[in-house]
Amino acid sequence: MGHKHTVFANLGESYAEHCIVCTAPSKSFNIAGLQVSNIFIPNDSLRRRFVKEIDRAGYSQLNTMGLVGCQGAYEVGGPWLDELKEYIQGIFNIPLIILRNICQSFTCIDLRDVSHVV
Repeated sequence: MGHKHTVFANLGESYAEHCIVCTAPSKSFNIAGLQVSNIFIPNDSLRRRFVKEIDRAGYSQLNTMGLVGCQGAYEVGGPWLDELKEYIQGIFNIPLIILRNICQSFTCIDLRDVSHVV
């Protein structure tokens, strides 16, 4: 936490015209079984080519349960995701806390300013 992700397409319109942005709620919200993803293609020509290839591959059918799960995750899953990130951050802090306690006993390394790393 503390690092901000910048989507390539957000760097400017000229960048967005040459990229496909793929996202999915599966990892963040633990709904991989619903097999759903989001594909954003700002460039009309590129989007048409992409849809043509998807249709040609026979993988153009929408998964209704996946769509409903995706919508629910994004609309009401924010508080759950925030709690999950706090929990994970806490797990990452455990080794640092243990190391600090050991170092306080032996005065071997000053780690008071390391909290910003985690």
